[in-house]
Amino acid sequence: MIEKKIVGAMVAVATPFNEDYSIDYSSFENNIKFMTSRGLTEGNSTLLIGGAGGEHPVLNVEERVKLMEVAVQAAANKVPVLTSIQHTDWREIIKMAKSAEDIGIFGCQLGPTYYYMPTKHDVLDLFTRVADSSNVNLMIYHTWWDGFVMDFELLDQLIEIPNVNSIKWSHGSIDKFREGSIVALDSLKEGIQPESVKDEIKALITEKFSTDNVIDGKGIEKAWLTYNFE
Repeated sequence: MIEKKIVGAMVAVATPFNEDYSIDYSSFENNIKFMTSRGLTEGNSTLLIGGAGGEHPVLNVEERVKLMEVAVQAAANKVPVLTSIQHTDWREIIKMAKSAEDIGIFGCQLGPTYYYMPTKHDVLDLFTRVADSSNVNLMIYHTWWDGFVMDFELLDQLIEIPNVNSIKWSHGSIDKFREGSIVALDSLKEGIQPESVKDEIKALITEKFSTDNVIDGKGIEKAWLTYNFE
């Protein structure tokens, strides 16, 4: 089911504020209703609320949960709603994962905790704890710019966690981006994509993201690929 839900454009929804810096939930709701009334729907897009583009670093957990509630109600099952549960505190991450499941959020993007550099064990432990506490779909978010770079051995371990069903992949190295994209395609569960389609995508990745046609590393920041493993 997930491969039919997380498709098309993933729209990062901004969080509007009032003059006193409180959240303008009414404008947030109206923005989502506007987008769904103009054609954003299940099968062609998803909404990502409360992500970095939605100012989550300046929001407290209660505000982030409230945004989930407003977004799900405003979307009215017309389009899947995803959210970020990034945080420095694993207990708050679990709290948000549980809330997301209860509210009806389709999936949560999650990367390593930041500020203090985690180890591979820390990252695996975090995803395991969240998965053990909630059945919400989890999307691996490779936030390499925070300093922790996931290797493919860790990714292999993460995708074995039952409700880790997707990855939002990027990399600071164009070669690793290309390699990881192809590895992700090979990790797709049988039947999700015909082998012919996988081969076409691999060829496209190899052509478009080769070392020769990238002048500098900045371009990779614009290159995101999302894979669903379910």
